Amino acid sequence: LTFAFGEQPPVYSTAAAGAGARPASSAQAQAHPVASVSQPQNVLAGIGDALSGIFGGGRSSQAAPSAAQSSPVPVQAVAVAQPVAAGPYPRPVATVVATPVVATAVVQPTLLPIDPKKELIEAATMSLKDRWQQVVQPLTSELNEQISRRAQLQSAAEGLDEAAAAINAATEQACREKVELKDLEVQLRAFVEANAGREMDPDELAASMDPNTKQVLECLSE
Repeated sequence: LTFAFGEQPPVYSTAAAGAGARPASSAQAQAHPVASVSQPQNVLAGIGDALSGIFGGGRSSQAAPSAAQSSPVPVQAVAVAQPVAAGPYPRPVATVVATPVVATAVVQPTLLPIDPKKELIEAATMSLKDRWQQVVQPLTSELNEQISRRAQLQSAAEGLDEAAAAINAATEQACREKVELKDLEVQLRAFVEANAGREMDPDELAASMDPNTKQVLECLSE
C-alpha cells in the first residue's frame, strides 16, 4: 500500500459538482476487509479492486497484484473507504414547504328574543287581512257608489244653475218689454183722446208721425 500510494497518490476532482464530488463521509464508507495471511492471493485481489475504485481506472486491477507480489509481507485486514462517484448533476434534496393554515371561525346564529308587542301587531294585521273581504269590502263598495252618485248630483246641479241663469235673463228681458209696451199704450191713449170726434185723414196722420211711432203702428197692424 505504501509503495502504491507513493507511486501515484489519489486525486479527488472538485470541478464537476462542487461539494457533491468529495469522497463520502465515514458514515457512508463501506468497509471491505482484506483476507487473512493464509490467503495472500485473495487479499491482493481485494486491494487491487479497492485501488481501482479509488482512482477510477488509473491503475488496472492486474498491476496491483504484481506490485504486491514483489513484497511477501504479511498483510493485516484494513477497512478501505470507497468513495461515491459524483454524477453530472447535484443530488436532489427533498424540501418541505410549510403551508399556513388559516383559522376559520364558525359563526352560529344568535336567537333574538321575540317581542310580544310586535308579535301581537303581526297577528292583528294578519287577522285584518283575512277579514278584509267580509268587513271592509262592502263598506268600500258602498262608499264608491256614494261618491259616484254625488258626482252625478253635482253635474245635475251645475245644469240647473245654467238653466236658472237663462230663465232669469229671459225674465229680465220680459220685464223690459213690458215697460216699453206700457209706454206705447200711454202714447196711444193720448193720441186717441186728442183725435176723438173728428174724421182722421190717414195720409196726414202718417205724415205727422215720427219714425218710431210709424214703426209701432206697423207692428200693431201686423
